[in-house]
Amino acid sequence: MLFSVGFLSLAVSAHAQTTVVSGLTYPSVVIGTSKPIHVSFTVAYSGAISGDIFAAGVLDNATGNYVPGSVYTSNPNTCISASAVSPFAVCDYLLGSSSGSENLEFNLNLVQARTYQFSVFAGLGDSAGVMLPASYSSMGFKVTLRNYLVLTVSVPSNVSVTVDGSLWYPGYPNVELNPGNHTISVPEMVQINSTSRLKFSGWLDGSMLATRTVDLEDDATFGANYVTQFFVSSSGDSTLQSGWYDRGTVLQFSVDDRQVLNEYRMLLGGFDGWYNDGQLISKSSSASLTVNGPTMLAAGWNYLPYLPAIFGVALVGIILLVRSGRIVLTIRAPKRKTKAGYTKCVSCGAEIPTDWKRCFYCGTKQASLSKQGPGRR
Repeated sequence: MLFSVGFLSLAVSAHAQTTVVSGLTYPSVVIGTSKPIHVSFTVAYSGAISGDIFAAGVLDNATGNYVPGSVYTSNPNTCISASAVSPFAVCDYLLGSSSGSENLEFNLNLVQARTYQFSVFAGLGDSAGVMLPASYSSMGFKVTLRNYLVLTVSVPSNVSVTVDGSLWYPGYPNVELNPGNHTISVPEMVQINSTSRLKFSGWLDGSMLATRTVDLEDDATFGANYVTQFFVSSSGDSTLQSGWYDRGTVLQFSVDDRQVLNEYRMLLGGFDGWYNDGQLISKSSSASLTVNGPTMLAAGWNYLPYLPAIFGVALVGIILLVRSGRIVLTIRAPKRKTKAGYTKCVSCGAEIPTDWKRCFYCGTKQASLSKQGPGRR
């Protein structure tokens, strides 16, 4: 037997029967009109008397009518008349006990794509088929029926997504698609500025392919992981190589002594410390740094940077001392061998034959010489 929902206007019976609806499950979104919408719930009842009737079903709130559908239950004592009498999601049967509970399941058949407002209800009626308003209970729910599905791609705000060859700019992560195979692509690298960029590191479901094909049968969400990288610039006297490093990377570095020697540096006070963009971060020659942003690493030294500058300063000092008379420079002519048969004047240093007794150039007598040249004085 089937009952009208107009029982709310009836007088309240003297019976103290009650029903409680709980455990409602249903899909909030269904793709395609060919799929039945499965709804299940539990009804507990009490206070029934002999001859009372139990009834339950699904109502369309917009029309107040039962929803087309069928009963799906493994209990042969539940909703007997619905499968035999009515093509709607409603059932009723005679109670055999004063209290109990029933697990009810309905498959709703809908053909129009839109959002539906439904209610499940349950109640008790007397032997005359009159529903008892005091026993009535219900629970509302909403189902959206669509002929398309929604693909959501979760990416950072700087990343664009390509779906089936169409580019979707950042801020448009939801794409309406037909069921079936679709190709999703994200860039391997996204440059933010000269010192920051994003690097693709895989999808949330474990795939490492930046371009992938997915078979969609329902709404789906795919998330792409990106790691932020920063550019680290390192001076030549460090063992650290300049380049791109992931955020959170711990860099280990020390003074590269070979580079120090190659640059002809003369230490006056030694290593001063490591600086990041001018800020001191360590006084140790070996140190570490966690990459949390663009980095400009440089070593500080207590010395004059190049030997040529040192030599220049020394030369200027010597010249100033010479001019002041504090240093006297004696310049000597380079020594050279004297020709055979000649000697040097002890006074002027001129070369003269060994047999001369007087220097022709300065007139100095060569007393130490015993020979005299013929016809010469």
